Amino acid sequence: MQTPEILKLIAEFFDTYSIQRVTPQTRNDLLARCRNLIAEEVEEVRQAADEYRPDVLSTHAALLGELADVRYVTAYARHALELEPAQLVLSYDADMAEANDLVLDIFAYLEGTAAGGEDEARMRRKLAAALDLLDRAVNRAAFVHSFPLDAAIRTVHAANLAKVWPDGKIHKREDGKILKPPTWTPPDLLSLLAA
Repeated sequence: MQTPEILKLIAEFFDTYSIQRVTPQTRNDLLARCRNLIAEEVEEVRQAADEYRPDVLSTHAALLGELADVRYVTAYARHALELEPAQLVLSYDADMAEANDLVLDIFAYLEGTAAGGEDEARMRRKLAAALDLLDRAVNRAAFVHSFPLDAAIRTVHAANLAKVWPDGKIHKREDGKILKPPTWTPPDLLSLLAA
C-alpha cells in the first residue's frame, strides 16, 4: 500500500476521533506523541519477531499486525505533522532498528528546536525521508514472510475505527493515544493468513 492510500485512511481516523493536527501550540506535544507511538510499535514488532515460530500461525498474525501498526503510525505522524512527501530519498536500506533510531533521533532534534525556522524545515524533510526508510523496512519484512500487508493495514484501520466506548465517548491515555473499549475486538489477521 502506497503512502497516499494509507494517508486517506489516517485522515478518516483523524476525522472520526476529532484529532487535531499540528499547530504552533501543539507542536512539541504532537512530536512527542508521534515519537512515542512509533517507538512503541517498533518495540512490539521486535517482541513479535522474538516470539515468531514458522509452524505457529498465530505468531505470523501477531507479527503481521505489528508490522501493519508501524505503517499506520508512520502515516499518523505524516498526517499529524503535515509532512510533505519526501523529496530526499535515502539511498540505502536500513534494517528496522536502524531506521527507527534515525526517526527517533530526528524527532528528538525537532523537539529541541524552535518552530518555524529553516532548521525545522530541513529536519522535517529529513523526517519524511526517514519515515520512508522505516516503511521500506516494514515492507521488506512483510515481503520476506509473504504477508498480505495491505489487507492487514485495512483490517487494522477498521478495528481502529471501532474504539468508541459503550457510553458513546472516546477515551484517551494521558499522551493522547485512544484507548480500546472493553467491547473492542482486535483485527482478525489469522483469517487473512488462512485465505
